Amino acid sequence: MLLIAFLLGSSYFIFLKESCNGNCKNGFGSKIYWDGKKYIGQWKNGEANGYGVLVAKDQKILYSGKWKEGKQVSKESDVFKK
Repeated sequence: MLLIAFLLGSSYFIFLKESCNGNCKNGFGSKIYWDGKKYIGQWKNGEANGYGVLVAKDQKILYSGKWKEGKQVSKESDVFKK
């Protein structure tokens, strides 16, 4: 029973794993998050920092602008409208 729980937990972890291309620590890179969104841009200390673009799973741009410590800091470039 414990083995089954471990195997299910492992596949759940793999499913939620995020992936990075480039330098997602300090530099320029892209990261795909567990929900399918993708951030492409500058990184500092492993967080979005500087200019970057957040793209939805369907390739629509959700946000394009400045980021600091993983958070959006300018709303004027918010291009997602519902």
